Amino acid sequence: TNVAIVGLPAAGELIGILGLGWREPPPERVPTMLLRQAAALVAVSIANARLVERLEATLVAERRISEEHAALSSLTLVPEMAADLAALAGTTLAQVVSFLGAAAGAYALLGPDDRLVHVAHIGIGDDFIDNVRGVPASDMTPIRRFLAGDGPYLQPYVEGGSKPVNLRRAREQGFTAYASLPIRIADRFEGLITVWFRRPFESIAWSGPTVEAISRIISISLANFRLRDELIAA
Repeated sequence: TNVAIVGLPAAGELIGILGLGWREPPPERVPTMLLRQAAALVAVSIANARLVERLEATLVAERRISEEHAALSSLTLVPEMAADLAALAGTTLAQVVSFLGAAAGAYALLGPDDRLVHVAHIGIGDDFIDNVRGVPASDMTPIRRFLAGDGPYLQPYVEGGSKPVNLRRAREQGFTAYASLPIRIADRFEGLITVWFRRPFESIAWSGPTVEAISRIISISLANFRLRDELIAA
């Protein structure tokens, strides 16, 4: 029933309240100056803790930007190191899966018969890929979106958000979401990279501009690889 309350000032603003309570009356009256000094120390501690949090958040953001730059730079070097198309697709896919924190991925190109040709896949078996073999590309949601001009997108597996058969297969694999990135050369759709996630959808880091840049780089990588092959053949 015996309390003392004092404000917590920081940079001229009130950031909180310090309250002290006694079950029995204190033997002596607590000096007001002592309470203010205690409040000042607590306020400084809180301000310092908030500053540390902001600095840590800044460092995390800067580290993420550095990782993005490194990943983008690494992707640009793939065509020079790849011995063939399978190596190009496999290396590119591995880097995209790693950067996006995905659990699996597939690299596919559009064939002349409106069918996808899967050049590489990671983290999934052939049986999962076999589910879409022979299916007309124009019947697939990602390809319809990309042919309409859409860019990379992230989609959770939820009721009504995917075809029932795709939702069932995804849940059998433990996938919570997928992302698709188009591969375009001279504004012509050539293929796509699809990656799958097993972690909670809310935890997936998705930066639109960065993923757009990745999509452009993998497109340029394929174009450069084909050009290199043509030059060697010539």
